[in-house]
Amino acid sequence: MGTAGGGVCRFDGKEFKPYDESQGLSGPIVNAIEEDKNGNMWFGTSWGGINKFNGKQITKISETDGLISNYIAALIFDSNGNLLIGTPVGLAIYNGKTFTNIDKDEKSNEKISITCFTRGDNGKIWVGTTTGLHLYQNGKITHHIETDKNLNGHITSITVADKNTLYVSSKPGILAKYDITTNTNTIVNLPQSLTITKVLVDKSSNLWIATSNNGLYVQKNGQTSFANYNKQNGLSNISINDIYCDANGIMWFGTRGSGLLRLSTERFEYYDAISGLNDEAIYTVYVDSANNIYTGVAGKGVYMYNGITEKIIIPINEDARVFAINENAKKEIIVGTNDGLVYYKNGKSTFTKVIDSISKPVGVRTILCDSKGNTWLGAYGYGLVKINSSGEKTLFTEKQGLFSQYVYQIKELKNGNLVIGTNNGIFIFDGKNFKLYGMDQGLPNSYIGNIVIDNYQNIWVGTDNGIAVLKGSTFKAYGINEGLSSPTVYLMNKDLDGNIWVGTNKGVDRITVDDGGFIRKIKNYNRFEGFKGIECNARATCIDGKGNLYFGTIKGLIKHIPKYDTENKTEPKVHVTNMRLNFEEINWEKFGDSLSFWFNMPIEHEFSFGQNHLTFDFTGINKSNPEKVRYKYMLEGFEENWNKPTDHDFATYSNLSPGTYIFKVVACNEDDVWSSTPAEIKFTILAPLWRTTGFMIFCAIILAAGIYYYNRIRKLQIKKRNMVLEKLVRERTSELQKQKEERDVLLKEVHHRVKNNLQIVNSLINIQSANITDKEALKVFEESKSKIKSIALIHERLYKSESMSHVDIADYINELVKSLLDTYNINKDIKLVTDIKIKALNLNTVIPLGLLLNEIISNSIKYAFKNTDNGEIYINLRENMDGLYEMKIGDNGSGFSFDPFSADSTTLGLELVKILIEQLDGSVRKLQGEGTYYQLTFKAAKS
Repeated sequence: MGTAGGGVCRFDGKEFKPYDESQGLSGPIVNAIEEDKNGNMWFGTSWGGINKFNGKQITKISETDGLISNYIAALIFDSNGNLLIGTPVGLAIYNGKTFTNIDKDEKSNEKISITCFTRGDNGKIWVGTTTGLHLYQNGKITHHIETDKNLNGHITSITVADKNTLYVSSKPGILAKYDITTNTNTIVNLPQSLTITKVLVDKSSNLWIATSNNGLYVQKNGQTSFANYNKQNGLSNISINDIYCDANGIMWFGTRGSGLLRLSTERFEYYDAISGLNDEAIYTVYVDSANNIYTGVAGKGVYMYNGITEKIIIPINEDARVFAINENAKKEIIVGTNDGLVYYKNGKSTFTKVIDSISKPVGVRTILCDSKGNTWLGAYGYGLVKINSSGEKTLFTEKQGLFSQYVYQIKELKNGNLVIGTNNGIFIFDGKNFKLYGMDQGLPNSYIGNIVIDNYQNIWVGTDNGIAVLKGSTFKAYGINEGLSSPTVYLMNKDLDGNIWVGTNKGVDRITVDDGGFIRKIKNYNRFEGFKGIECNARATCIDGKGNLYFGTIKGLIKHIPKYDTENKTEPKVHVTNMRLNFEEINWEKFGDSLSFWFNMPIEHEFSFGQNHLTFDFTGINKSNPEKVRYKYMLEGFEENWNKPTDHDFATYSNLSPGTYIFKVVACNEDDVWSSTPAEIKFTILAPLWRTTGFMIFCAIILAAGIYYYNRIRKLQIKKRNMVLEKLVRERTSELQKQKEERDVLLKEVHHRVKNNLQIVNSLINIQSANITDKEALKVFEESKSKIKSIALIHERLYKSESMSHVDIADYINELVKSLLDTYNINKDIKLVTDIKIKALNLNTVIPLGLLLNEIISNSIKYAFKNTDNGEIYINLRENMDGLYEMKIGDNGSGFSFDPFSADSTTLGLELVKILIEQLDGSVRKLQGEGTYYQLTFKAAKS
């Protein structure tokens, strides 16, 4: 914005930054501002020509550069990107390099003095001059309508209403509506004689007129009358030089002496100049069926305002207060004071006592006129009073179940029940009984000063500790943690859309609720939204027939007009404005980085190692309500998620590790509309020398070389050592081989001698048995010989085998059976059938197993085949899942039925079998079926 003496100011939504002659501006008085397609700003001054500002530096262009005049009245860019410069001595056209100056009209050849520009349709530029309306097109400027007196005066302003209509103002206070298609105009009837400085049609097609001595006038779209904004309704200065409508539809006004003014919304209306409505002590307000406004002012009385004039209709003494106003079915205005009731109708007022039986004054804090024609009063200190349509009064106190005599508000449910707010909670009255809901049911405070019944018949109450809603038989409380601006609730109301309004000491909150009694959204209105009253007065609120809400505040009465309370759907424009190192400013230009436009921020800066404490400053431009902008930010590469919303406009990160980061920030406006595209700044913190890639490669090469030479030396040492070890191993191996051969020879000799000694024993037994005639004794000698042969056979196998500790079991069994058949010399065809799954067993296992086999097979040869000439001996040996050995052994001979291992039938041979199987830690049992078969299970003995 240009000023008259202070240069230009840039406003980012929060603060102003001035640029004057100390920053290079060629003059302190700036009359015109334009922005080109590249974002450069152009300023027209009163005596210094034009200035181009790219955010970094200001470039001056003046008469010495070819400009027609150093006094600049207006600037505008045409459709070709040329800058049109309006001066008192003509038009200058600047293409960025050279000037084309036009000082005369194309048709009349008269001198032109330009006052203003406006962009029209199809590349047209409308030009206001001191001699009328001109048109610039195709590089030429011509007087548009030379014969029209309304358009041939000193043009002060031009605005486009639509593509076919212009509003043109001229001295001395003429406003013409010009139809471009018909080249005709009509004079706009203004409310009075005005000195017009600027006219503008806003985004809603409202016509605004700025004057130098009468403030602002606005003609709403579709209306014929004008509304005036002046000091009486809040305008701080009535001398307006300029009007601007920004992209959000917000109106800005430049004043003469009072700076910049903003009209962000017309949602609130004030009555600053109306007595009784501008008082700070309004404790009740009511709008009747005829749309008259009534206010109760402490120490003064009841005022009535009919939209034109105001008057006091019920005066009271300076110590009295008016607490409640309502209208009954008889169209009587009922006023409750601290002295009693007053009925007002047709200009007459009548006083009546609240409770006839009590002589002293009884105050009234609330009045309800119900759907049945009854009037209900909160009699302060006495309880509840009902007045029926006939005027009969009924008092309800503790006797009837109302356990509180201080009633502050009464509301009616659709079912006719009453909800009564007291200093002890709420009571619901069905006409017969009172039911109390208090702090035991979840109320945050027992004082209930306000009650609202929402569109879903949920009961909301206001307390000194927030608000609460009755859900079933308990309350759900809401306070500042849930979004309420303050826990101190002074008033509550409900609009036609079902929103609940809560007035506090910090403005009003609009609460959107659902049918379940849950809050979906809370929006606060304070001075930033135009609610200048800030602190509300207790229960001073009402709603009129059009849905407008009224609030009594310490700044007087405020009217809320819902149709103007629109949501701001424009995303804030968010920028990263600065990046600080250790909280200190940085001169980025000295680094030689590419800098961003306007904020002179590096596009992508590299910080050295240790420069890792960074602060980012940012701003979200939301001109409608800059104080309510909130932010979310994150540092990509350091954080994975956005931080919680905050109103802080800076973020600090410390002790950042080396790496590449992107700082991102988004902003939202007062209606929670977030910017869809974040502002970003990318930077890198370099690693220290010892962590750089080059240094690591160098270290890797040195390390690899060291490892190579170390390995080479190590290999030579190992090779030398291995040669010594190999020599020692060969010598030791030779010794061990020699010892092994000697041991094997010794073991073979031992087994050979054991076998020979066993055969000698067997021969001695054989010689001794030759002289024995007793058959039983001879039988014992024969059995002993077979057992000795069995053991001798084992040692013979060990002597012949390569292993001195294990015996090939299959080969051994075959030899044993053959030896036994030869021993018993039976003339029968006996076959041996084997299924041996075990390769070999150690000596300690084979000896008892061989004796056991000898015993069982001997019995089979002797007894199984007496009645047959052929037979079969079967032996199966395998290892089971548990690591035990299982052997099935027997014959298919005649068999026998008794259990050979019972206590009654045990023989010497079977006793021997038991002893041998126990040595192997095993078990034996006789299998059922034909022939004789045994199942043996045993473990291998330790070697």
